[in-house]
Amino acid sequence: MRILFTGGGTIGSVSPLIALAEHLRCVQSEKKEDKQKLRFLWIGTYGGPEWGIVSAADIAGVRISTGKLRRYLSLYNITDSFLLFIGFLQSLYHILRFRPTVIVNAGSYVGVPVLWAGWMWGVPSVLLQLDIHPSLSNVVTAFAAHAIAASCSGAAEKLPHAKTVVTGIPVRIAIRRAYEICRQKEKQISVRAFLGIHDDRPYVLVVGGSTGAQHLNELASNLDKLDSRPYHIVLISGNRGGLAKGEQSESFHQFPFLQEEFADVLVCAEVVVCRAGMGTISELAYLKKAAIVVPIPNSHQQENAAYFEREGGIIHLGQEQTNAETVDRIIHGLIRDPSSCKRLGNTLAKLFYPDAAARIAKLL
Repeated sequence: MRILFTGGGTIGSVSPLIALAEHLRCVQSEKKEDKQKLRFLWIGTYGGPEWGIVSAADIAGVRISTGKLRRYLSLYNITDSFLLFIGFLQSLYHILRFRPTVIVNAGSYVGVPVLWAGWMWGVPSVLLQLDIHPSLSNVVTAFAAHAIAASCSGAAEKLPHAKTVVTGIPVRIAIRRAYEICRQKEKQISVRAFLGIHDDRPYVLVVGGSTGAQHLNELASNLDKLDSRPYHIVLISGNRGGLAKGEQSESFHQFPFLQEEFADVLVCAEVVVCRAGMGTISELAYLKKAAIVVPIPNSHQQENAAYFEREGGIIHLGQEQTNAETVDRIIHGLIRDPSSCKRLGNTLAKLFYPDAAARIAKLL
């Protein structure tokens, strides 16, 4: 089987596809099949952040031009339409050269010309709908998809019912392995030592995404100024998060980013404060974590957060509500009542499928 993955521009559309590729390789290994029978190619953007992850996953890749699709009037729509057409021509060539059995897109705008070109060549495709509200890129490519894999029942409501299946979102092997390994007390001690934590207080992980989030970084910094905190703060500030690398203190531990260690740090956190990207929420669901979710204002993340709040799986705060005192009060309540943490995590977990990768693989 030859599988053409397409995604990029943001990490949110990349991680689920990498997790799916990992699953397919594991299945192939377990069946002891010839490695030549499973081939991957990745089509992404020229300057996106996806290539480090794609390269680490040992997937060959090619870059194409593409334009961002907007729901509002902008002069960039003119130039981006031209880039979209160039990307379509490039996609026609790469699909003809690779001859994929199936194309898989996770909703990124780079996937638009690829799915259109695949439709022209008669190649079947599977579209992953991650967010609750369909992205414009998914709206304009839904006709070309043979099947649509929705992250949860809320995401499936606005899609063509005849071709939509609720599958969940694939979770990376690193997260699944960390979940098992970090049940060991020795591993938990090792993770805390790596972070610079040398007492028994739990820690709260604050993370704003692959490049960081200035608002969450400032929130973490303000939390550190409060007295008598019964918890540590671990901040992943990102490279463009708007907060300079600070000195480690007794209860504040800042890192620009974590790569191999991130999965372990996430698993061992008592509470997570984060944005409302569906990739992040799906990992928290797999780990059954209590989460305080602060969506990016005026974005698709607001609908994600509102849905999971209605279902009782997260604590949702608008960005204007996230002052240090409010968040500290919520964290205090969760830490003092472990049953509430467990209840939040279990409720969130029930909204996803832990075997999402296998479900999507069945569609392929």
